[in-house]
Amino acid sequence: MDRLNDYARGYGFECTTGEADPVYTHGLTRFLDLFAKHRIRATIFVVGRDTLVPQHAQVLKRAVREGHELANHTLNHPRRLASLTDQQLSNEIDEAHRLISQISGETVCGFRAPCYDISSRTIDLLRQHGYLYDSSIHPTFFGILIDMIVLLKSGFRRWEARPGTYLHLLSSLRPYYPARSACWRAARRDTGALIELPLSAMPWSRLPFYGTFTQMAGMNVFGVFLAWLKLHRCPLNFHFHGIELIDLNDEGVDPRLAIHPGLKKPPSQKIDEVGQILGRFNEAYEMMPLKQMAQRYLNQTH
Repeated sequence: MDRLNDYARGYGFECTTGEADPVYTHGLTRFLDLFAKHRIRATIFVVGRDTLVPQHAQVLKRAVREGHELANHTLNHPRRLASLTDQQLSNEIDEAHRLISQISGETVCGFRAPCYDISSRTIDLLRQHGYLYDSSIHPTFFGILIDMIVLLKSGFRRWEARPGTYLHLLSSLRPYYPARSACWRAARRDTGALIELPLSAMPWSRLPFYGTFTQMAGMNVFGVFLAWLKLHRCPLNFHFHGIELIDLNDEGVDPRLAIHPGLKKPPSQKIDEVGQILGRFNEAYEMMPLKQMAQRYLNQTH
């Protein structure tokens, strides 16, 4: 649930949307409608600061009522989380945990790092807080390519190298216990209750499989990728971004964000495509929030 200004900063400028962000008022609302239609309960990774905006809190409370999980996406969405000091890192996790738990009505137990910039320090902190799972590892070679694309789109104003994320290419495609020394490596035995739920990527090729990539590649490629994932009996951890169901005509959207993939598509087309995606997922997999998925794996390994 990154706000529009989180994307704008990545492209080297600032934008304002008013008090309420279209990612919540339009994007998440449309996603919740689709989840309800397809009877899917999702995990929503929330930036803690956003719970303090009444309009955002209202949409998040609706999500909780409808059975969705709220998880921790830090307090302020720092784009280079791994570079923070210990105190800054602790504050980003602790304060977000407190705020999101208040909205959800239960203790938050899942985490995803902004820009997938997870580190062993962060994993250790999550273990100390009793988290059930992390879901920040993106096992694809696309990390450095995405950073280069953003550099070009920002007019060479923004270069945010995150070397730790490039090692995700070497990680498992299946849930694992992160090693203490390197969170992208699987431990030989349980090193703590926390389990890593990697985001989906294609076996062998390590091509990414998530919402923004599908918008760019098209539904035919999506169908091939889903079949390939199922053939190799890989678990599904497909991530959307709230921005994927808004467009440039929605109130509060800065026209400079036209450089972001998919924003020129009309919402009706994107809603139809996401509906098709969710329908295909229901046919191929048993769908559940990540909390439930993590608990199943933990039960299997104990």
